Amino acid sequence: MKALLGLLVSGVLWLGLVQLAPNLGVPPQIVSLSRSGYIAIFSIYMMVELRGAQYSREHRPRHLYLYLLPLFSLFLLSLFSSDFKLTYSLLSLVGCFYLCAFSLINMRSEAGGIRSSYWDLFAPPILLVLMLNQYLLLAGWIFCLVYLVRLIRRPAAKVADDLHLDAIVVQLPSICIAPVVLIALRDVFSGGGMIDRAHVESFGLVVNGGGAAVWTAIVMRQTCRSAGRHSCCGWGALPVP
Repeated sequence: MKALLGLLVSGVLWLGLVQLAPNLGVPPQIVSLSRSGYIAIFSIYMMVELRGAQYSREHRPRHLYLYLLPLFSLFLLSLFSSDFKLTYSLLSLVGCFYLCAFSLINMRSEAGGIRSSYWDLFAPPILLVLMLNQYLLLAGWIFCLVYLVRLIRRPAAKVADDLHLDAIVVQLPSICIAPVVLIALRDVFSGGGMIDRAHVESFGLVVNGGGAAVWTAIVMRQTCRSAGRHSCCGWGALPVP
């Protein structure tokens, strides 16, 4: 129940960010896509962890390029959405957030909190900070690049039977294509700008995020039970080693 509460609070933060985005000169679609990208990176981590990966501060994840796959959705959206135009500033914003999301999830995994939903509360504020001005965005890029350089220098973490890429390929439609389809479909419901796009995106996040939060909470709880670690399901609690 606490895991579900953490996910729902995170969803409310994303909704607030969708409403605030137009005031900062950012299309609401960017917020929806950023949220999908964060969830996609998290999903890849979960799949790798199920393969037996044990992350620590002394090792880095294997196949780092896999975590950049969700960024492909940004280019797909610019091709198929009639209400969205990709600019260099938006590309820089989303690219920086994806790297920040990867860094956050990697630190989450290293701390043993991959199943602790309170970590999800950090993603919306991070995106908000990056949206505020170009200097904060530049600081975000510097932080991410320094973090990645230090991460790459570590030896790769071992994975049981290694990571079969077909397990990731099978998930590519849900990771890269599904978010784009859902956002592009909302172009129709906006009525060519007759309805505030922020309201349309908010409604879409409620529908998609509500179902996703319930499903994720159930999966996290059942995973904890099967592992015999009930305490890791609590909001903000770390799994017992």
